[in-house]
Amino acid sequence: MSDPANTPPGPDEAGHRFPEIDGYDIIDIVGVGGMGMVYEAIGRATGRRVALKVMRDTAMSSGSARQRFEREVEFIARLEHPDIVAVLDSGVHNGLHYCVMDFVEGSLLDEAMTPGECDPCAALNLIERVARAVDYAHQRGVLHRDLKPSNIMIDEQGRPHLLDFGLAKAIDQVSAMGGRQTISQPGQLIGTVAYMAPEQARGEIEQLSVRTDVYALGAIAYELLTGSLPVDVSGSLGDTLTRLESKDAARPGSIRPKLGSDIDAILLKSLEKNPASRYETAGAFADDVRRFLDGYPVSARRTGPAARLARLINRNRKVSAVIGIALIALVAVGSVGIVRVLDERSVSRMTNIELKKMYAFLDPNIVGREITVRDLFEAYAANLEANPITDPRVECEVQQRLGRGFFSVREYGESEKHLRRALELREQTGRGGRKALATTLHELAGTLVRGDKHEEAAPMYERALKIRLATLGPMHADVADTMDQLATTYVRLGRIDEAVPLHRKALEIRTRVFGPDHELIAASRMGLGNLLYSQGKFEEAASLYRDVVAQIKRKHGDKHEGVVTGLTSLSKCLIKLNRFDEANDTLDETLRIAGELWGENSDAYAWSLHLKAQVAWMQGDRERARELARAAVDGLTATLRASHAKTIRAQRLLDEINAPTNTQ
Repeated sequence: MSDPANTPPGPDEAGHRFPEIDGYDIIDIVGVGGMGMVYEAIGRATGRRVALKVMRDTAMSSGSARQRFEREVEFIARLEHPDIVAVLDSGVHNGLHYCVMDFVEGSLLDEAMTPGECDPCAALNLIERVARAVDYAHQRGVLHRDLKPSNIMIDEQGRPHLLDFGLAKAIDQVSAMGGRQTISQPGQLIGTVAYMAPEQARGEIEQLSVRTDVYALGAIAYELLTGSLPVDVSGSLGDTLTRLESKDAARPGSIRPKLGSDIDAILLKSLEKNPASRYETAGAFADDVRRFLDGYPVSARRTGPAARLARLINRNRKVSAVIGIALIALVAVGSVGIVRVLDERSVSRMTNIELKKMYAFLDPNIVGREITVRDLFEAYAANLEANPITDPRVECEVQQRLGRGFFSVREYGESEKHLRRALELREQTGRGGRKALATTLHELAGTLVRGDKHEEAAPMYERALKIRLATLGPMHADVADTMDQLATTYVRLGRIDEAVPLHRKALEIRTRVFGPDHELIAASRMGLGNLLYSQGKFEEAASLYRDVVAQIKRKHGDKHEGVVTGLTSLSKCLIKLNRFDEANDTLDETLRIAGELWGENSDAYAWSLHLKAQVAWMQGDRERARELARAAVDGLTATLRASHAKTIRAQRLLDEINAPTNTQ
């Protein structure tokens, strides 16, 4: 069998020679940038299809470019969001800097939706989702700086995925392909002119902020809805930059009639020349888009009482039949509701102001040096301790954000401290209601688990589960999540009998919510199967393992690490059930797939040999068992180590087989 690790990288059809990166087999080129090449590749250890970005030799010659590449990879690797393409691996091999990302099958945004012709509501739904992903990154200290349609992939299910998040391109040339000029040089302009905010175009890197990304989001939305860019980028670069600085975008409704004044207001507010006049955050932009889609007044356009009433009637026609009675009631009690709404807006506004202070610590001029995400949270936490927030509701939200931030950088002690404070304030003020309380309890319990404080975590999860069941109902994904985490905590505490029914229920909920072939379902089945195996319920565990194998094969085919894991677990059940012929057939399939994925010198292959040795020994075939057991010990010693638990178990079986007085 040939070893792919020893196969030299071949050229593509155009004669380009693929680089050699340890652990990955490159299949094809999928993208070319100024800083690097992007390849489609397969991870040898996992069989996973990935996107492999390799930094070009010309970019590597610049020390600042290398530092930026490494720093931005570190930032993006901390982001875990369903709409942000994850970084799976990064490093340096043979002098080549590289990073490995999820491979997304789909179309670029402006290919998936025809600009100027697409359905406005469908486009805005996508834009809202992208904006929330950008806001998530902002809250974790990462600015994108190059948002554009070619950095947004729409998958086959219609979901957006942000690409190249935070990886600033260092392109030493100006291209006018499609009228879009990309000019990103370190220390100069960073971004793409067609979607570039004025402060970015001026090269004022120190002025870039979350509002810079808001401008780019607005430009992308503007182009999708109207078919035109907010600023004409034809002609010379100088002329383009002058227009970007001085010429306002045309009203979207003047380009595509019937878009409406609310869409005009949202897009033009996001495209304000003065950053202070734009939406404060990408989240605020997303909120206004959602208000429009749900038929509510948008914050970008002040609406009078009569117009608000008309929108209310449009959202719910039944209200018109009782509007007179409602108006009488509003005269009596409406002032109370108005006060509550205004109070809630005040709290939200103050919370945003506090979070903006956190973003300020991104500026190296304030901190005095290059900073990491951990530095950001530590600096703001110290500032918060020195300058306490007076409104406990605002502090509650800020403390929870800090707790999440420290959790994301694995500072679990600090995360626990801030989440405990958030919980205390939430219970004191009732801020966010019971749903928010359950979220805080769930997140605090997760932090305690990471700190091995399982005894403290269990009652937190129990309380969160009780609240979520009462507020969300029995068939909600968040309920399943808390059940699953509580079950795992019970296992750590040795409370297996309590964990099993929770795992069963979580699996049932997730199957109904996500469908039977979602990846969470395979993980839930595997977890429940492992628990049942530990209880000696081998028949039921085997059934679950079969379901896992079948599900992964349907989605990924035979050559997948999940298939090997499922088959290995299934074979162990069959051995326990003395169904040796079935166990041998299962292990033969496991050996075949493991050999194709990782070769015969892998630990997965050696462990399967150990299990086959068990079967032979239990069937009374000493010579066959000895041969298999010796190969298993040699393989595990070479791939793991002599002191590894699997190697020790394999050695014990070999010793048992070799003992002259052994009896079964």
